Order: sequence, then structure tokens, then C-alpha cells
Amino acid sequence: MNLFATISILLLTVSSISAQYCTAVCMTKFHRSIADITGIGSSETTTMLAPFHKIIANTEDNRSAHKQIRALCQRVKSWETCVRSCSRDSARAILLSSMEQWKKFCALMRKPTRASNEYLNCERDHQQEVSKHCDAYMPTTFTITVFCKSLEKYRDCSDRYMHRCSDEAFLVKKAIDDAIQHSFAKVLKFATNRIRLPQR
Repeated sequence: MNLFATISILLLTVSSISAQYCTAVCMTKFHRSIADITGIGSSETTTMLAPFHKIIANTEDNRSAHKQIRALCQRVKSWETCVRSCSRDSARAILLSSMEQWKKFCALMRKPTRASNEYLNCERDHQQEVSKHCDAYMPTTFTITVFCKSLEKYRDCSDRYMHRCSDEAFLVKKAIDDAIQHSFAKVLKFATNRIRLPQR
């Protein structure tokens, strides 16, 4: 499951708890800051690429990627500070539980290393290959059912194309993927009690 899925479910969940204005504001600001950093216009806010995957795919070299990633990670810190300032409730707990993958990615990319650079090269090559064959966008306005079907279609398509990573790059990729899965499982556990998710 990629990070866009987590963000979308977070938005749907937090929005469904109308009384939690503080956390909704924090999430909306964070979502907008991601769009600003990744260069996604309002008509493309439904890309199914995770924000850091979007950065990697759209930058020509690792130096540029690291620069944008540092900017993204600063926004993550601001997002966490904002959420922690809110009252203790279920919406706050949902958002805090979703930050694991962001923190893990930022920790791994804090400084350019051989492993992080090899991961960026591997991921960039993979995204370029996938983009030739798989549609990563949805209509700007969508229901949760349309979202799930579109995401499943994109996942099935992208899974056909293997990552060709070095051993060091693969360890970075695995650490990021594991953090996303773990965080998503916690978010989904919260979300299924508050929004109706389709069985498929």
C-alpha cells in the first residue's frame, strides 16, 4: 500500500469527525504543503504516487531529490507539532499513528549516503518504467469506492515491474515499505470504525 492511500483515508476519516477542527486544519495544511513541494497542481492532487516517490520520479539527480526531501521532512515536523497541539481525541491519535512511515523515510534520507543514493536511483528507474504502462491518476473528485478500485488497478499494474536494486538499496526500500505497511495497518484500524470502506 502506498502513502497516498494513507493520506486519503486520513483525510476522509478526519473530515468525518466534524468536531475535530484542529486536527482537520493540521491535515489540510500538510496536504497542501505536500502539493507545493512536489509541484502537483490542483488538477493532479489525486496522483497515486506517494509524495516522496513523486519527488524521486520528478528530479533529475539525487542532489535535487535530497533537497526536496529535506523540505518535505521539515513539513512533517511542522505537521507533528501542529497535531500534538490539538486536544487528545481519536482524530489526533489517528494522525499521530500515521507518522511512522514519514519519520522512517526522513531518518533514512537525513544525509546522502551510498545506500540512500542507490535507493533513489533504483526507485527513479522503477517509477519511470511504471509510468510508461500504468495510469497513476484519478478524477479530481472521487468516492472511496472509485479510489479503492483505481488504487487496486494501479497496484496490479505496477507490481508487474520489478525493482532492480542493489543489496544496500533494497534494505532501504524494505525499511520504508515495512514502515508504510505498519503505519497503514494502524490507520486502517482506526478508519474502519469511522468511514465505510468497500470490501473490494
